[in-house]
Amino acid sequence: MNNITKNIILAPFNLLYSMSPELELKLMFFLKQGYRLNLKNPKSLNEKIQWIKLYDHNPLMPKCCDKYLVREYIKEQGCEELLVKLLWEGTNPREIPFDDLPDKFVIKVTHGSTFNMGEKAQLFIKEHYRCENIVNNLVEFSKEYLY
Repeated sequence: MNNITKNIILAPFNLLYSMSPELELKLMFFLKQGYRLNLKNPKSLNEKIQWIKLYDHNPLMPKCCDKYLVREYIKEQGCEELLVKLLWEGTNPREIPFDDLPDKFVIKVTHGSTFNMGEKAQLFIKEHYRCENIVNNLVEFSKEYLY
């Protein structure tokens, strides 16, 4: 889905969010999960995550939700040995040094999920992806202060 279509579809939700973040979250949750969001007594993991997004604004949360920035925090805690070796970091997927990467690797973006790519990433990026599709602002899309 291109950005224009996505923005048109999300416009009513963005308006609702500006008036009531809780109501917008409950509606999106119902549409995606198929059941009502219980924020007063969350039981499922999904409900608890939504509660955290709305009410728990721990200043450490944005750092820990970012796959790249959390590495710095882990090092500060003296646990650097737990980190997987980082092969490359950057913002432009066209600059990924595919020739220098091992046969098997995973590309992960720091700003969301479902964007992970494996060995076929080079072909995918060259033929199908524009940079602005990878590097986007999830605050606008997901309303999560974490990003």
